[in-house]
Amino acid sequence: SCGSCHPAGLSDNVVWIFPAGPRRTLSQHADFDLGDPQRKDMRLLNWSANRDEQEDFDSNIRGVSGGAGLIVLADGVTPDPNVNDFLPLPNGGRNQLKVKGVNAWDGLKAFVQFGIRAPISPALKTDPNVITGEALFKAANCQSCHGGASWSSSKVPFTPPPAAALITAGQIVSGLRNVGTFNAATFNEVRQNAAPPLGAAGFVPPSLLSIFAFPNTLLHNGTADSIDQVLENVTHRASGTGGVDTLTNAADRAKLSTFVRSIDATTTPIPVP
Repeated sequence: SCGSCHPAGLSDNVVWIFPAGPRRTLSQHADFDLGDPQRKDMRLLNWSANRDEQEDFDSNIRGVSGGAGLIVLADGVTPDPNVNDFLPLPNGGRNQLKVKGVNAWDGLKAFVQFGIRAPISPALKTDPNVITGEALFKAANCQSCHGGASWSSSKVPFTPPPAAALITAGQIVSGLRNVGTFNAATFNEVRQNAAPPLGAAGFVPPSLLSIFAFPNTLLHNGTADSIDQVLENVTHRASGTGGVDTLTNAADRAKLSTFVRSIDATTTPIPVP
C-alpha cells in the first residue's frame, strides 16, 4: 500500500533504508507544479533524482510493498517484466491493470496531481517574525532552491525517457544541488548490498510547502530535528549567496525558521531566480 508510507498522500516522516541509502519519506503534495491548474510539470522524484515519472514507482509496488505491479502485458493481468527507471522505455502510458474500468496508474497519478492537500500552518502570517523571516529568506536567496509555487526549484527538464548522457550513477545529476548535507560517515548512511550511498553529488531540493507538518526528521537522512538545526549548516544556508553567509546572527536564523514553518498554500510563492 502506498498509503502505509504516504498517509493521505503525505508522509509518515520515517527514514527508510532504500537502495540509494537512508531516505526520509517525501510528502507527495508538492510533486506537481501547484502554480499550473493542469499540474503538467513535475519535480524530479526521490531525493536522488533517480525517477522521472510517477509510474516508475511500479518498481516500489513490486519490490517494497509486496504487490505485483500495475503495469501489465496485453492480457491486462500479467505483470510486465520490463519496468525500469528511465531507460529504455517510459513507464507512463503503458498497458495498465484496470480497477473498476479505470487505468490504475492513471487514477493514482490523478490523485497525486489533484487530490492531496497541503496541511495548513497554524502560524500567523502577520507575526512580525514571519514577515522579517521572509525578508531574510529572500536576502539569502533561499528561493534559488526553494522557490516557486511548489517551494522547490526541481522540475523534470525533458519528456521521458531522458537521454542516456543525462544519467550518472542512476541519477539525473543536473537536478541535484550539493549544499553540504551529505556525510558518508553518518551512522545511517548505508545502502543495499553495502555499496556507497548516493548523496555526494547532492540532492533534489525538497519542497518547503507545509514543512511544519513533518517535524523532527528533516534532511534526506533525518539527522536534523528542526529547521533551526538545518540552518546551523553554514554551507547550506550560504548556498544561495555564493558562500557568503548572511545568516550569522542566531536571532535572524530563528526568524527565518519561523517563516519557513509558516509556509502553506496561502503563502505567496517566491519565484525561482
